[in-house]
Amino acid sequence: SLVKPIGFVSPLTPHDRDIISRLPKHSKQKRQVKAHETVHAQSFFLGLAFMAVWSPQNCMAPNLTEMADEFGFSESERDFYLGANIALATGVLSLPISAGIGILADLCNR
Repeated sequence: SLVKPIGFVSPLTPHDRDIISRLPKHSKQKRQVKAHETVHAQSFFLGLAFMAVWSPQNCMAPNLTEMADEFGFSESERDFYLGANIALATGVLSLPISAGIGILADLCNR
């Protein structure tokens, strides 16, 4: 006593089929993605920002002894003040500033 189906009934109306038939077909060509016009300027300013952040440490590193002599530091004071404290201060101060810039970038529209 199986029920024999009479026919397939489409849930789409003729109007729906007409709309679907007019939709654009998928193209097999790959879409070309263009870089933003300002990508070169953005890269330049990002590089400039990194240079500004890290150049004091890189300029200071080979000259720690000369700086310590200029300020009258001993070898242990040189290592403590110039080697450790300045690197720590740079990291501690740059973290909240970076976090603030990141939050502003998320909140503000261009």
